[in-house]
Amino acid sequence: MSVDLHIQLRDPSRQRPRAVFTLDPNNAQAVEGLQKLVNRWLKLFLTKKGSHPVRRTEGTIFSNLVGGNIASLRGTEVYVIEAIDDANAQILALDRQNLTAPPEERLGSAALAQFVEVPPAGIEFWVTLRNLSGDTAQVILPYAND
Repeated sequence: MSVDLHIQLRDPSRQRPRAVFTLDPNNAQAVEGLQKLVNRWLKLFLTKKGSHPVRRTEGTIFSNLVGGNIASLRGTEVYVIEAIDDANAQILALDRQNLTAPPEERLGSAALAQFVEVPPAGIEFWVTLRNLSGDTAQVILPYAND
């Protein structure tokens, strides 16, 4: 297995819009297996679609929520589900191109597990990722619309 650098969730008291995750150079952690899959999925999910200079279809619409108006909680949940489905399709396509990756690092599925409003203007949601070995991880994505 190859390793990846771990993307870490910031302490909630230090989070702010556009600064929820960090890559701490003073405390860098190498990850493999399920956590490496989680990191791959998160990086793709959080990448704004169209922002990559070469792979224009990479990423999702999720970052379009940042700074946007949340008209309805249900509409936002549908938007998040659409972004999750898009990330899944892209990761699955990448995994089909790299059949030598171990099953622990290949996506089986990812789905919205919980979606919660955080007043006054935020949401947080959990995504359950499952690899091809059947291992699961819960990923929390907090989002403050400030």
